[in-house]
Amino acid sequence: MGSRKTNARGRQLQEVINEGYFNCIEDVSTTFEKNDYEVKIDWILASQPLHSLISNVETHPTIGTLSGHKPLTFVIPIGSEPKPASPRLSLNFKAANWPKFRNKLNEQLMLLKC
Repeated sequence: MGSRKTNARGRQLQEVINEGYFNCIEDVSTTFEKNDYEVKIDWILASQPLHSLISNVETHPTIGTLSGHKPLTFVIPIGSEPKPASPRLSLNFKAANWPKFRNKLNEQLMLLKC
């Protein structure tokens, strides 16, 4: 995996992958091109369960950059559970017609006194 020229950081990363902390998404497309040279230097690493959700990995042409890196895209189908309805009753006291409420309340209280 990766470059034939490995440095200490590359060896550390390879050890982490070998130990199973991360999995590498298998894709053979090159991710860097400069002049007539192409190589895969960009990798998608993920731990479980995310690794098993990644699909549709695509490498795209360079987009006007001089760096030579090709963008990678992929799909992770995630969603969220619908939020349950709140059991709390929410009242908008500012929207109440307080004079009408007071009149109705007074009427009801007068009926109780009789």
